[in-house]
Amino acid sequence: MNTGIAQPVKNGQPQVEFGQSNFDESSPIFKLLANGIRSCHAAARRSELTAIIEACKAGVLLQTVLRILPKKVGEWCARQDFEFSKMTRSKYQRLASRFQIEADKGKLSLPFQLKLGPDQIPASYEFDEETFSETVRLIANGRGLTDLYIEWEIIKPCTSNSTEKRSSCEPKPVQSPSEAKFTAAIRLLDEIAALANLLNRAQRDTMIVQVGALLKLLEAGDADARGQRQSMPNTV
Repeated sequence: MNTGIAQPVKNGQPQVEFGQSNFDESSPIFKLLANGIRSCHAAARRSELTAIIEACKAGVLLQTVLRILPKKVGEWCARQDFEFSKMTRSKYQRLASRFQIEADKGKLSLPFQLKLGPDQIPASYEFDEETFSETVRLIANGRGLTDLYIEWEIIKPCTSNSTEKRSSCEPKPVQSPSEAKFTAAIRLLDEIAALANLLNRAQRDTMIVQVGALLKLLEAGDADARGQRQSMPNTV
């Protein structure tokens, strides 16, 4: 049976059996194996870091669209036929927002420039790739993309309940209309938080007033949803 691990051979004949205790760890093969493992691990880490950098850049670009088309970003994204879901879009945006917060704390920079054309309309964009990537590397500090999503509460970790045999990552039950509106409003607040990082002080002050009005609606919707749940008959 082929185990997938090659046996040492000489002139077509196996020379030794693996699992014997007479191997000397100072043998050159172990140094080669160790170097190979380090090389593969480094490549995997580079790939993981690249994934984080590109996810963060995607978030920055999505935030830019949100800044230019604040009321139509969902429709615009739908027309682009992106190969990712609304949930992934939200994760990218929230990841970029958190990286910006961490960069500000550490007095680091995530340089991105939206360039205007002769008519003063946005015409192109540019990342300072080297500085942007180095800032992301420093903030990530060896953590993977999933690690950051969980640690920064962008997603919740999957946990199994041994009694109910259910996972916290399973889709939630169908919501009532009031509950659905409440959930949609919460998602909107996430997008607002991402947009706030791109606004000047005057624009943020205006947003605070608008968010205050939204919160009042959320409170009313939450009370309505709770009332509906309490009035529903218990079922077995």
